[in-house]
Amino acid sequence: MKRQIKQGAVDTSNNPEEIVFMGWGLKRDPQTIDIPAQPGELKITAQGNNGLLCLVWRKGKAGGPVRCFTIERRVRPTGGQFGDWLLTATSLNNEAKLLKQPIGVQLEYKIRAINSSGESMPSNTVAVVL
Repeated sequence: MKRQIKQGAVDTSNNPEEIVFMGWGLKRDPQTIDIPAQPGELKITAQGNNGLLCLVWRKGKAGGPVRCFTIERRVRPTGGQFGDWLLTATSLNNEAKLLKQPIGVQLEYKIRAINSSGESMPSNTVAVVL
């Protein structure tokens, strides 16, 4: 079978329209997709003193398809300044359950949508002290 397919490709290399007769289509130009839209309405749905935090957000209405969402966090130690944003988790849908989050410090979270063209603008941020 592989040999027949290979032979068919050789036989049609000079006349690509013949590929249609084999049940195949002509090669299409690559298509670009848009960067995903900005997620919104990020909110905390549950939290626990054991480091549990549940987040939910709204997917953007425009833009390209979303492959996944990244969840970023920054920490503000007591009496200090906020640190850098760090990747905390990823999610395939618009919710996340985070375990073992730091306790007793102020935390801020934001979400970004990702696809092969890039990443969206970040969502609103939410702050919490567990």
